[in-house]
Amino acid sequence: EAPRTSGAILDVSQSLRASGYPTQIEARSDGVNCFLLQQGRRPLVRDAAGFKLRDTGEAVPAATLYRTAQESPERFSPNVALRPIVQDTLFPTLAYVAGPGELAYFAQLRPVYAAFDVPMPVIVPRATLSLLEPRTAQLLTRFRLGLQDLTAEPEQLASRILRAQLPPDLGATLAAARQGVDEIFRQIGEAVAAVDPTLKATAGQTSGHIKGHLDQLEKKAVQALKRREADTGQQLQRLRDALMPGGKLQERVYPVLPYLAKYGFGLVRTLREQIAGPGWAHQLVPIPSDTPGGSEPRATPTAESSP
Repeated sequence: EAPRTSGAILDVSQSLRASGYPTQIEARSDGVNCFLLQQGRRPLVRDAAGFKLRDTGEAVPAATLYRTAQESPERFSPNVALRPIVQDTLFPTLAYVAGPGELAYFAQLRPVYAAFDVPMPVIVPRATLSLLEPRTAQLLTRFRLGLQDLTAEPEQLASRILRAQLPPDLGATLAAARQGVDEIFRQIGEAVAAVDPTLKATAGQTSGHIKGHLDQLEKKAVQALKRREADTGQQLQRLRDALMPGGKLQERVYPVLPYLAKYGFGLVRTLREQIAGPGWAHQLVPIPSDTPGGSEPRATPTAESSP
């Protein structure tokens, strides 16, 4: 079965990658998917003459392998592609609760189970969640963000948030004000020129001064935006560090022990109450305000992503 199962893994792996899914097993077309215990653990591969040890190239006759399997089966060890099949042959499994990486792993193994006529267990995704501490929940609510938004760089996200908060017609309003100043002082210049022609230039200078003040006002608005952007960028970086450290989900980076140390075993009760069955969707789990260690009021985001 070795060449057929290896080929099946390669085929399904190619199909998964073409669909945008990651793969966990790097199969070989000549792989036998098991090791021979001979002065250490030696990977076996097929070649035109039969079998050989992959690391040394030493040929191993098929008859020798067959005899060893009959007399000393403990000298064979399944590799990552065969281990679940051996396990489920010895101890049949009804269902397996799998993490994100294991889901892709078992997707590659479906044809291997079929090749050996071993019933494949039902694969159920485990709950997947991120813990929302007080400040984290407040910031998510304030900025109207969901987890997916935090995949963007903090600077880009800060600019997007702040520009959405600015009056949309600020630039147009200032431009209209400049045009209005020009028109008003043109009329004033014509009126005062009828009294004294030299005053027309004074009206033009006054117009220039007022437009200069408008320019200064615009510059101050831009500077204020940059200051707010820097502050918002820092807050978004804290959000990202809490929920998407290094661009990965919180649960893939941080262990639960620091949270247990901070909030106590009341956190276990919270998780038990709020985990909503299998992990078909990622959950954001706020830590209740009465949990020891959580003194700040909490706000729970109601959406996974911003509008």
